Amino acid sequence: MKRIHKNIISFIVAVCLLSAGLCACSSEDTKEKEAETSPIDYVSEKIPDKGDSFSKEEKEEIKTGIMGWASGFLIVDSSIEEEEKMVIDTTLYSSIASDEDREKLQKDREKLYTNAEVTVTSVETKIKDAYKVEYQGSTLGKVSCTIKMEGTRNGKEFKRNYTVKMIVNCDDAVSIYEIENISWKS
Repeated sequence: MKRIHKNIISFIVAVCLLSAGLCACSSEDTKEKEAETSPIDYVSEKIPDKGDSFSKEEKEEIKTGIMGWASGFLIVDSSIEEEEKMVIDTTLYSSIASDEDREKLQKDREKLYTNAEVTVTSVETKIKDAYKVEYQGSTLGKVSCTIKMEGTRNGKEFKRNYTVKMIVNCDDAVSIYEIENISWKS
C-alpha cells in the first residue's frame, strides 16, 4: 500500500514537473513571437524634452540635414521609380511615432500623388528649438521646426507647411531618427 502511494505521488510530481516545463517553453515561445510582431520601439517618450542647446553652426548642419530629408522623403518628385518610392514610403512611415499622424500623412501623400505628376521646386526649413539629449550613449537632437515645401502637381502650384517635432542623430552626418509628431497646412 505504501508503495502504491509513493508511485502515485511520484506520478503526480512527474506530471506537475512536465506541465511546468511545457508551460515555461510555451511562455518563451509566446514572448519570442510577441517580440517579433511588436511595433517599433520609439524613443521620443524615453528621452528628456530639453538639454543643452546646439550651437549656431550645429543648428545650420541640422537645418541642412532636415532639408535633405524633406526633399528625399517627405515629398518627392513623381519621376522616382515605383520601387524606390515604396522604400521611401516605408522608411518615412516607420519613422513616425504617432499612429494618427502616420495615417494622416499617408492619406495626404496618397491624395497628392494619385493620378498626378508631382515636382518639388523649393524646400525651406526654420529651426524653432534644438536641444542635445543623450540616449544609449549617443548624442541625439530633439528638434522643433517648420518645413515649407513648394512645387507643382499636374502643372498647378502646391504648398505644404509642416510643423515637425523630431529626434535627429548627430553622430556623423545629421539623419532623422524619429518623427515625434507632424502636422501641416496646404
